[in-house]
Amino acid sequence: MPMSVLRTSVALVLAGIVCGAVHAAPRTFVASTGNDVNACSLTAPCRTFTGALSKTDPGGEIVALDSGDFSPVTIGKAVSIIGPASLDARIKTNIEAAAIIVQAGASDVVSLRGISLTSGSSPSTAYGIWFKTGMALHIDGVAINDFSSGVVQTASGFMAIRNSRIHNTLFDAITVSVLSGGTGAFAIDRVNIEGAGYKGLRLGGIANGYIRDSHISFVRDAANTQGSGIDATANSPGQHVDVAVDRCEIVSSYYGLLAAVSNGATAANIRLSNSTVLDNTVRYSVTGGASLISLQNNNLGAADDGTTAGSITAAGKF
Repeated sequence: MPMSVLRTSVALVLAGIVCGAVHAAPRTFVASTGNDVNACSLTAPCRTFTGALSKTDPGGEIVALDSGDFSPVTIGKAVSIIGPASLDARIKTNIEAAAIIVQAGASDVVSLRGISLTSGSSPSTAYGIWFKTGMALHIDGVAINDFSSGVVQTASGFMAIRNSRIHNTLFDAITVSVLSGGTGAFAIDRVNIEGAGYKGLRLGGIANGYIRDSHISFVRDAANTQGSGIDATANSPGQHVDVAVDRCEIVSSYYGLLAAVSNGATAANIRLSNSTVLDNTVRYSVTGGASLISLQNNNLGAADDGTTAGSITAAGKF
């Protein structure tokens, strides 16, 4: 091989190594003054989470350096997006399907921490977070405001929402509904849901999990004819939904609790303990073979505190 060709080949290889080092890192950074042509380093941050994502190793972290508005992002690999507690890193969307779409691989775990999501239009047609595919999604300390739906899980995987708040959704605050190919597993801890036009926590398809130490209020439409704090509805053959509700408040909504089975579905169960269900137009509605199971340590108010439909199954404390 001629010496000039050899030198050129070596230079190209070295350039590729250098570029690889610049464009992939275990931790990258974004800032409102950044630029996506940068390396997304601490001293040369990117402007968008999308720009940083392409320069972050699988399993790595993207950290916001300042408060400001950032554009929506679709996440296709294992990564953590972090907004430090002292900042207000906002992802804002106008016409996109969601502020954050998680469409990751079957073994990928995605984490969202300390950021806020807001819609730029009213009423919004967008989701706050859409968990479409992936092994697990962890949402911690996230504020979600003014979307069509706050968090939607259609992925067969596990979703955890903790220490977060979801306010003023046009339809559902949280939806877990896996219609085929697996189960939507979920864990909800210390979440504040306030103001939803249709459902606070909506479960459908195949879904199984719990909500604990959480508050749900003002879930009703403008005409005050519908809206459920917690809704467990199975309405097609093979569908099965089950939720444990512990130390929660479900108040000031149209339905406090709604469980329904129809069209050959398998089951819809709400298991209630240590919880308060007060000041709702209908305290609970249980139809079609669904179950509302109480450990007999709940506060459902007096007889005049909302109507009821169906019956409660009493279970012993253990």
